[in-house]
Amino acid sequence: MTGTIMLSFRLTENHWRQFYEIHYAADHRLKLWSIFGGAFILIGAMGIGGLFNRYIALFVLINGFYGVLARHIFLFRSIAAARKHSLFEKNVTAEFSSAGITVTSDGLASQRPWASFTGYRTAAPGIMFYMAPQAFFFVPAAAYSAEEAEVMVGLANGAGLRNLAG
Repeated sequence: MTGTIMLSFRLTENHWRQFYEIHYAADHRLKLWSIFGGAFILIGAMGIGGLFNRYIALFVLINGFYGVLARHIFLFRSIAAARKHSLFEKNVTAEFSSAGITVTSDGLASQRPWASFTGYRTAAPGIMFYMAPQAFFFVPAAAYSAEEAEVMVGLANGAGLRNLAG
């Protein structure tokens, strides 16, 4: 699909949080960590109860809590890092064209060709364009119409990006 669209929006802390929640919810490793974490908590609790060495039980219990809480810990750390990002709480203008995405904020521009992206994900809060497994650029749904979403997804598909949803 061809076309060029220009979107203007503000990247609020709420947007960052919503998109990181979607990102981490889709991470299968964190789902496994949570399952194993629950099992470790159960085993650790049995150890604290006297089934085996209390020090080993405490170690297993701590690892279990980390596994269960990992998604929340990563979310907290990501939001803390986002607060230091140059686009945090800024007005952003993004131009989507067949060449790639150009992002402008506070007079500074960054252009990324579609070849630098690995995939995209559409979700309730908006569209995420991935540059690496843990690095993405997002556009809040309130910033675009259904037709503009079709153009963005069409440009991403035309560039050969994978749809990472589901």
